Amino acid sequence: MHLRYLGYLLACGLLCITLIGCNSSSNQLASTPVASTDFLQSWKWKKLGVGILDVFHTTDGIILYPEPINAIGLKGNSGKELSLGTSAYYIRTADEQFSNPEMIEVMAKPFAFGMGFTVKDQLFPADGISKKMSSGELNGVLGDETNLWLASEDGSSLKPILSTEGYDELNEKVKTDEENTGENKYMLNWSSDPHPMSDGVKLAFISNRKGILTKQRGQSIYIVNKDGSEERLLLDSAKYGNMTIIGTAKDLIAADNDKDALMIVNVSSGEVREYSINGMSIAISPNGETVLFRKVKDATVQKDLWLLDVESGKETIVTDFPPDYFFNTEGEWSPDGARYAFYGNGLEVTDKTKGYRDNNILLVIETASASITSYGKPEGTASIYPLGTNHWIDAEHVLVYLDDDTAWIAKVK
Repeated sequence: MHLRYLGYLLACGLLCITLIGCNSSSNQLASTPVASTDFLQSWKWKKLGVGILDVFHTTDGIILYPEPINAIGLKGNSGKELSLGTSAYYIRTADEQFSNPEMIEVMAKPFAFGMGFTVKDQLFPADGISKKMSSGELNGVLGDETNLWLASEDGSSLKPILSTEGYDELNEKVKTDEENTGENKYMLNWSSDPHPMSDGVKLAFISNRKGILTKQRGQSIYIVNKDGSEERLLLDSAKYGNMTIIGTAKDLIAADNDKDALMIVNVSSGEVREYSINGMSIAISPNGETVLFRKVKDATVQKDLWLLDVESGKETIVTDFPPDYFFNTEGEWSPDGARYAFYGNGLEVTDKTKGYRDNNILLVIETASASITSYGKPEGTASIYPLGTNHWIDAEHVLVYLDDDTAWIAKVK
């Protein structure tokens, strides 16, 4: 497993950070590149440097920040309040060639439900758990899933969002329920999996509190304002089945249920659309127009990718998938929803000593044509690792990283 994912698997409260410029040179970023003499020279791949990076956007540029690698200690046990200075790349939006990144200082900022860092008095998530709202705050959950939490934009304050009235009584009911044993064992999930709405005011989340009360036990979807007001049930599991939030876009929430159907809810109008796609949704585009999904047949997920037009309900199969490659890990929509980038998992293993597939390539779905464009990988034998999230720098550039610990920018257009 790549170092990028170690931070995601650490126990709640474990604070991690990479200190650029110290210890092994393998964890250092390359020195600042020299600007190209031919500013208009076209390029397909550009090497940014060494190290595993992630993208965070500011009003006038992007921060390329290293993923957590070195364990610092447990909050509350180690006695360390993490406030270490380090550095990261900062590239201004105007730098179309990404050739003049500057080094900036960032400060780690631990808080109750995760870890972030501050740059220019703005708080960003660095733990793979917390989510940044368009209004600037971070939201997340604690390990006991009793509430949603909101951290201020600078990380100086933290407050709960939801009312927990009735939680203790319902939790005791769950513990003493005679049916709550063996394979039927279940727990109260008061609130979890928050998804900010694009207006920066609302949060969608899931809870099984209604299911427990009605003996259905399914997860339902709720919506709440970030100040805790106007909490309400949107999709009741008793009616729509056990729910899983796929994503949010503008005023829309996309969700799957256990009936292989896709639900789209408009939180402003209250309209609920159900699409019998007989499939498993992957992601909704940021503009709310398209959902990427896979078909399910005889309880088996099929290999083909499909696009659903939310307005018309039309399903279109994605064409031009390169032979000997398949979709294995979710990627990410471009900010404008025009493309979906992911890495194609190669069927062949070229170096069996590595113990993993080592010939992955960058693939991009063009939404308008429902076809795939292959961007391969930079010259050499290094393999592309899963894109995950936060890798579109803008609508035409994607950050990827290879198994030789180098970070690259691909131009896709």
